[in-house]
This record gives sequence, structure tokens and C-alpha cells, in this order.
Amino acid sequence: MHVPGKKNATVKHDELPNVVLNFVDRPRLDLAPALLSGERRVAAVWAAAGCGKTSLLRWWAQTLLDAGGEVYWLAGERTTDAPRLIAWLSARAEDAFVFLDDIHVSPAHGAIHAAIEAAAENVRVIVSGRFQPIGSLTFLEVTGAHLELRTADLAFTTDEIARFAHLWAVDLGPEAAKSLEARTGGWATGVALAMSWLQEADNLDEAIGRFSGDHRAVADYLVVEILDGLSPADREVLTFAAVRELVPLALAATLTGRSDAGSVLHDLSRKNALITEETAGYRYHPVLLSFLKADARRQDIAGAVRRAGIAARWYAARDEAVTALELALDPGSEVELAEMLDRFGLQIVLSGRTDLALRALLRTDSETLASLVLRLLLEAPYFNDVERARHLMARAYGLVALGAIDMKWILVMASLKALSVEAAADVARVAGALHSPAALRVREDNLALDLLASMAEAWCLHRLDRTTEAQKLLEDVALSGLRAGYSWVFMIATDLAATIAASICDWDRASTLDEQLVGKMPEVTLSPATREDASVLLASAARDYLVCDPAASEKLAALIAADPAGTKFALDVPARMINLLIRLDSETNPREALQEAHHLFLQHGRSFPRLAAGAAVRIVSLDLELHGPERAHESLSLLERILGGDSIEAAFGRFALDVPTRAGTLAEGRMLYALHAPARSWHSGAPITAWLLLAASAARTGRVSETHLRLNTALRLAERYRVWRPFLARHGEGVAMLKEQYGRFGYLDAVASTIIDAAQAELPPPCADIGTIQVLTRREHEILLELPIFQSVADIAASHMVSVNTVKSHVRNIYIKFGVTDRRGAVLVAQHHGLL
Repeated sequence: MHVPGKKNATVKHDELPNVVLNFVDRPRLDLAPALLSGERRVAAVWAAAGCGKTSLLRWWAQTLLDAGGEVYWLAGERTTDAPRLIAWLSARAEDAFVFLDDIHVSPAHGAIHAAIEAAAENVRVIVSGRFQPIGSLTFLEVTGAHLELRTADLAFTTDEIARFAHLWAVDLGPEAAKSLEARTGGWATGVALAMSWLQEADNLDEAIGRFSGDHRAVADYLVVEILDGLSPADREVLTFAAVRELVPLALAATLTGRSDAGSVLHDLSRKNALITEETAGYRYHPVLLSFLKADARRQDIAGAVRRAGIAARWYAARDEAVTALELALDPGSEVELAEMLDRFGLQIVLSGRTDLALRALLRTDSETLASLVLRLLLEAPYFNDVERARHLMARAYGLVALGAIDMKWILVMASLKALSVEAAADVARVAGALHSPAALRVREDNLALDLLASMAEAWCLHRLDRTTEAQKLLEDVALSGLRAGYSWVFMIATDLAATIAASICDWDRASTLDEQLVGKMPEVTLSPATREDASVLLASAARDYLVCDPAASEKLAALIAADPAGTKFALDVPARMINLLIRLDSETNPREALQEAHHLFLQHGRSFPRLAAGAAVRIVSLDLELHGPERAHESLSLLERILGGDSIEAAFGRFALDVPTRAGTLAEGRMLYALHAPARSWHSGAPITAWLLLAASAARTGRVSETHLRLNTALRLAERYRVWRPFLARHGEGVAMLKEQYGRFGYLDAVASTIIDAAQAELPPPCADIGTIQVLTRREHEILLELPIFQSVADIAASHMVSVNTVKSHVRNIYIKFGVTDRRGAVLVAQHHGLL
């Protein structure tokens, strides 16, 4: 029997079609084993141009050839020979694999469909095309012998993009690969064309951000392979409706002015023109969308701007705030942008979409009451830049004085004021404004505004020492905000509630609230795009910091890098503060970190008292060690102003100053009183730090049983609150005591072991086995500075105009305090601690 095309269809290893793209293995799409076993008899790949159909089929064919399979390949118009080839192969006993590529251009659709249905089980048929020109194979689908892949299935995943980039010598990290996936929709041709662009880029992130469907090579491909085949009328419908990825049918009809717009888009989706039909409307591929939007502006910018405005108002009429504002961001839509900010800005910020609000505020040139207040809201509740916040508030009140009376925004201003005022009279006045009859009427009609005002009321109650009421109200607001989708409200209210719980030493509640903040928010990402993402990243880093997890540093670095100036998330200050706390423990010579900490806490400590509290014993002890008592007392005074002189943190700051010079039952008594009295403390590590200081004091005076008892108390608290960090303070003083007494803590030995192990990764190697050194007197420090020069004792005595015996006495004291026996050892210890 003569079979047309049989000879030309048979392929060997080197006769498969050439594929331009580098190919990357994609195990999830590997169908060859199922074809070999007969589990799958028919595979169909229907996908748009440039999705990698031929590359995928070639991979399968190559695998089958490598396994000894008999492979036949027909493409395009040559697939008209397929029916007779399939019939001839079906009459034989041997297995065969028939690949029919691009059958959408074949005139023999019906015959091919019939041949596939009639094919014997020994014949496996693999077909592909830009759209499905043949009917369904129901009988095969029922048995599971038929597999179908479409455009979405062929889209590259983040991992596949990263591996593909590696073939092009482009090193894409997970976040960069994810970003490129979003820009290209995983479209194979888009990903491939991006590679040559990225190979030349100095900054990959910026290059990915600029890559789109309007990139010259991509645009040329889209025009030639997809758009040139459309009629002018169909292309106009496709272009006019392209305002966003998902376009509802009713909006498409409005934008195009054609009642049959749905029919046109339906036909285009059937032909896989990078547009798919969904229940909610028609979804444009991101590459096609970016090209069509850019091309529309080139052809008729006024028309493109008008259609974006129509779409924004269409969504606004349906209260779809985010979509309406996104569309109003289109260049040239300033009027719509101001309108959407005024109407939806508050709702968008409180729902956590701070990235969108910030983009809108950066785009608008007009200074309205809404834009000024929203800028303030984005910096709340900490207001890192106090002068800027004061300036924005003054300009907002200036607009109100000129007649811009919008009760909604005036109430937001009052709420923000409540978060920053401290004087009792001011607090009472602001609280009254939040409860005025006019304010209550506006609050009744706006849940978002009511939650913000309630949060401000709660903070006023806290300022007025009605702490229990304040904490309950904040937790109620947080829960309501979470249920209503206002994640910003949930985050801020929860953080404020945790701060209040900490201020009254309710550490169990404070820890629970901190855990809720991380647990009920989205997954942590190292590339935060919103204030919500950044807040979760910061909270996660803070949690890692407390348990000495090295991941904290990576998260903080990512957060600082994402917003170095603090203009996007207003969280750069707490991120830098925690990073400095890590450095104070981990650096061999923390002198520079200490200096930065002084500056940062002086400027922002009052806004972040819980972080200042965590630094208290470190800053005072290091200042005492590196700069002497005078500087240490200055630091203590600063911390007392931030935290209050009655706080536990201030108490152990004073205790740290006393310990080196007196065994001090009086100092210990004051510390014990602070622990048992209702003293304020700001973080769960405070009582742990206090018991560690007391244990160290007992150890230095030889009170072994007391040392163990106090250390055991610190361990119990550490286990209860899951906080290890205090053991690393003062050069790992607590860790050193744990090592010395390890094996005597009973069931708490497991906790001690965990802390010791965690400390090894955080403390500099020399510090793993030593604690703090005793503080030198001013005269001893002066003598220490002479030791590296290796002068004689007589020379040192002469230069300081003291006797030789006096110098010998000072040197002997230095050796004792440093735990060394010679001058070289003293110099090494001094250098290690930053004293030289």
C-alpha cells in the first residue's frame, strides 16, 4: 500500500524541526512516558502563537526517539496526509507516534478528526495548533486516554523562567523571576525575547520593570503573528476594549460603542489571539495588553485617555475602588484621579493597598484636602518625619480655613491628631472632636472611617490612663478591621494593643498579639510591594530577632533596600533600629553601631519605645565600657526620658552602672523591687534581662546558689515568652552563665541548649565563651592607651606625672578586670572590645 507522506514523515534523531529558543526541561509537561506506556493515546496542544508548542512537541518526539520509538512528524499543510498515514499505521502491530504540528492551517480538519477517532491503540497521535479546528474526542476523554494542554498550561512558571534564564547566562533570583513572570505572563516568546534585553542590562530589576509588550521585538512579533491577521474592525474592538487585563462584556460594549463587541472578542478568544473568555469577561494576556495600550496612545492619545476615564467611572459606579483608581492612574486622567482619590482613597489605604495610594499621590499635581490627609495617613501612626507631618497638617487645616469643609477628611485629621498628642488637655479635646454629633453622623455611614476614629479614641483612652478600656477597644477594632478586609486597620490596631499590653507588663497578651500580627497576615515576602507586606516582613523579622534567628538580618536588609528613604512604607526607622540591636550583639567592635544607635534613638526613640527598651542595657553597658561613666549616664538619661524613670528598663540601666563598682545589695534591692512592684516595662525581654543582671551580680560575688536560682528564673521566663535575645546582651553574658551551669536546669536544659546553639550563630566567635569585662576607671583608661606603644612603666609614669608604683597599680587592675596576665593580652582584649 502506498502511503502519501509516509517517507517524508518518518524522522530520525537529527531530522526534528529546528527550534530557535533554548529549551529548558519542564518535567510537569513531560508526556513522553505516558505516550510510551499507552496510558495516553492522544495529546492535543492548543495555544497562542509564541507559546512554545513546537518546542514542546519536539521535546516529546526526541524523548520517544531516544527510547527507540517510531516517530512521524507532519506540520502545517502537510498534515493533510495524516489520515492515510494513521490508517496505514493502525493496520500494523508496531507502536508508532504521529506528531501533527500547526493543524490549524490544514484544510483537512474533518478527515484528521475522523482518523484520530478511528486510530488503533498502537498509534499515538499528538496534535497542536493555535486554536482547536477539530471536534472534541469525547470517548477518549472519558477513558482518560486523551490529554489537552492550552495556553495557560504552557506558560512558564517562576522556577522555569529562572532555569531558562540560566541558559542565557542571566542570573535571576526568585523575586526577579517572579517579576518577569508577571510582566510576560509566562509567554514563551516574551520570556525568550526578554533574555537578550536582560543580558545587556546593568540593573536587572529596572530592566524587567521596563520590559513589556511594547518592547520592539515583542511588538513586531505580535503584529506579524497575531494582529495582522485580524480585520480592521476586529482589531479596533480588541484595542478599544484593552483598558485592563479582565474586561467585562458590558464594559467592552461601552468602550467600543458596539453591541456585538462580545461576539468579536469571543471569536478572537477561540482563535487563541492571546485573549481568553472567562465567566467574568475577557482576559487579555499582559504582553498583548501592554502593547495594545501603548499602540492606542500612539494612534489617538485623546481617545485612549477618554476610554480610561470612562472605564474608571464605570467601576466607580459599582464601588470597585481599587480598579477605579488603577484606571484613573492612566496618564492624562488627572480629573478622574482626583475624583477617585477623594472618593476611595481612605478605603484603599485602610484596606492595605498603600502601594496604589502612594502611586496615585505621586501622580497627582493637585493639592486637595484628600491628597494632603492621605499623605499623612500613609505615615501614621509613627510619623517618623515629625516636621513633614506638622507641615502637611498645617496645609490641610489651611484648606479647611479656605472653605474645603469635608467632614470625612476633617475627621481623619482629628484621628491622626489623636495618635500624636500627649498633653492631657489636648487628648481630651481631640477625643471630644471624634465624638461630636457631626462626627458621629459621618461615622455611622462609613465603616472604614468609624474604625479609624475608634482606633484613635482607644489611643486617647490609653493616654488618659484608661488602659483596660483602650486595649479592649483596640482589639475589637482590629478584629472588625480584619473581618471587613481593612488590613491596615488590623495591623495598626494590633500593634498599638500590643504596645499597651507591654506597658502594663501583660507579656502573655503582648506576645499573643504579636503572633497574631504575623499569623493572620499574608505570607512573608522579601520584596514588599505594600505597607501590608512591609509590616508583615518587619513583624516577622522582629520575631526572628527575639529568638536569634539569622533570617532576621536578611528580612531587615530586604525591607531597608525596598524603601531606603522611608517614603513608601514609613517603616525604615524600626527596621534600622532592630538591625542596630543585632549589630550591638554580633559585632566584635560595636563602636560604630553604638554611635548610630545613639543618633537613631535620640531622634526617634519616643515613637518606638519598645525598641528603645530592647536597647537599654546594651547601650548603657557598651557606653560604660567604651566611653566611661559620664557617657553612660547621658545614655541612661535619654532612655529615662523615652521610657520613663519608673520603667524596669531604666532600673536595669541604673543597675548596670552600679554593678561594676559595688557588689551592691542596695543596687540589687532596687532591681528586685522594680521587678516585683507594678513598674512599667516595654518589652517581654525586660524581666529576663533583669534576672540575668541579678544572676551576673550574684556570680561575681560568689553567691552560687543565688546565681543559679536567678538564672533559672530567667530561663523560665524565656521559655514562657519564647525570647532568647536577652542572653546575648553584654557580650553574651547570659550565654556564658548558661554554659557554666548547663545540666543543672532540669527540663529547662532543653531551652538552655536552644539558646546556646542560637547564640553561636549570632555572637562573634570570641564572645561565645566570654562575658562582659569590668569597666575601667578614667585613669585606668588613660594608662590603657599607653600600653600598645610598649613604653616602660617609668616612661608612662613620667608622661602622666605620677609615681611608678601608681602606674603598676593601674596596670595590675587592668589585668584583673580584663582577665589577662600580661600587656599583650590586655591590648588584645581592649582591641576586641573597641577600647583601642
